[in-house]
Amino acid sequence: MNLDKLKGLRRNLLLLSLLELVCGLFMIVMNDNSLDILIVVMGVIAASYGIVNYFAWLIKHDKENTVSTVILLIVGIIAGLLLIVFRNKIIPYFTLIAGILAAVFGLVKLPNMVSIKKAGFDKWWVVLVLILIIVGIGIVIGINALNDKFISTASILLGVSLVLGCAADIFAMAGTNNIQKQLLAIEGEVDAVSDESANSEVKEDK
Repeated sequence: MNLDKLKGLRRNLLLLSLLELVCGLFMIVMNDNSLDILIVVMGVIAASYGIVNYFAWLIKHDKENTVSTVILLIVGIIAGLLLIVFRNKIIPYFTLIAGILAAVFGLVKLPNMVSIKKAGFDKWWVVLVLILIIVGIGIVIGINALNDKFISTASILLGVSLVLGCAADIFAMAGTNNIQKQLLAIEGEVDAVSDESANSEVKEDK
């Protein structure tokens, strides 16, 4: 892994950790309404997507895609309205899906843990512990998702899992710093060997 790719990875981890932190705090602070707000937002996005595509089609005068555009408009609006109107009935199933995604969210971070462990980062086990907690939270949410009284708690737990994901990414960034130091050390050794070889060749020529 070269330094440019490493810097890009660290930048992506930083942006991801900030997003996880903001979303996690939102879920924790707005625990009673956060899932309800998310479903409404999804409904608005679904309806808006169909409407935007329809107006784009009107502007382009694309007669070839008339049927598909109209279908997309109708499906988008209907899906959006269904999500908004029936959000209270959807929330338990949405919570179930969120629990499954939380567990997957934790497992997706395993490659980062493996990478920093191979790089010799001493605190790799902290990332593993955070991953296990996130997966555990996902399982707990999934098991209790259909319990109406658990919705508020589920929202808080989802927020906690996102904050823990942020912490895991921060430790992963620390691991990439460790890798960068190793790469710089290797480059320094290579440069030193190259200089010695060049000096030897110069002496031999003399």
